[in-house]
Amino acid sequence: MEETKNVSLYPRHSLIKTIWLHLFPGILIVILFYFVSPVIINMGFPSTMSLLLCMLLVIILFELGHLYYIGKKINKRFSLKGVIFFKNKIKPLHFSLIVVFLFAFTVAAITFIQRIEILNFREYFSFLPVWFFYGEDFSGFSKSIIIFSAIFRLISDGMIIPVIEELYFRAYLLPRLSHFKYAAPVINALLFAIYHLWQPWNIVILVIVSLIYCYAAWLTKNFYISLALHGLINFISALIFLISLL
Repeated sequence: MEETKNVSLYPRHSLIKTIWLHLFPGILIVILFYFVSPVIINMGFPSTMSLLLCMLLVIILFELGHLYYIGKKINKRFSLKGVIFFKNKIKPLHFSLIVVFLFAFTVAAITFIQRIEILNFREYFSFLPVWFFYGEDFSGFSKSIIIFSAIFRLISDGMIIPVIEELYFRAYLLPRLSHFKYAAPVINALLFAIYHLWQPWNIVILVIVSLIYCYAAWLTKNFYISLALHGLINFISALIFLISLL
């Protein structure tokens, strides 16, 4: 069925439940990251590997697990029918043009913000361990470890994580905010940005990128657009990092 602007199509979440479901996975990730990273680093891997492992664990077990848990309750079997929405059909050409335009716009926005140093809040989090910034000097690691970590990032952050996050945040949580009308994508974007507790210094970029993802899905009622955009940005970023090591 073609989805419309009729908010009665979607189940509702209260604001309290919405905040909880948006932020709890991020809290779990940052707690795991804090305690697991020293162990992973002692094993000879960069903290980036630790973060990705923690993200995969929480995103698969909690976010994807929650979706299938709800699906099991609704359908009496493991299915996402009636769980995820925003699946309006869009012509392939229109879909591609929208994604390409939004990708160029997002890259331009990120580049602009990164050049404005006053929006870099990293100095306010100097009390955190150096490894928490997962940007340590890679010269201390063997070439094989660095390349393995980069390939792992390409697969996890470039492919798996964006798919599950978009299923959870844009196809599941965003439609359930529809009763907030035009505030829905703003709420979803702000909470998705805050969810990234493991990189609080990037809050400005996170908010802007999240708004692009959310409005892309909200205005088209098609979460595949935000999924394609999110996946493309993450994949290309991870690919550039990998290529730089070769």
